[in-house]
Amino acid sequence: MKNKKPPFEVANEMIGYVAGILKLVRKLSATPFLSINPVLQRSNRIKKIHGPLAIGQITLSLEQVTVVLNGKRVLTPPENIADVAI
Repeated sequence: MKNKKPPFEVANEMIGYVAGILKLVRKLSATPFLSINPVLQRSNRIKKIHGPLAIGQITLSLEQVTVVLNGKRVLTPPENIADVAI
């Protein structure tokens, strides 16, 4: 094949920008735990437990599920608490 010239010029300034972007991408990929937020994870865990309970006709509120997960007592039948602990 013949050596074809691209329809644009590669400037040194563009190469500098690309190198800077690559440096930032490597920096971000080196920190795999960047998105870990314990508060958000706990909130999502409570919602994951509450959803199936509501489908299974167990009437515990999000607050009651939170209290049970904190190890405190809630006025509800023991079967409901056993389902939360799973």
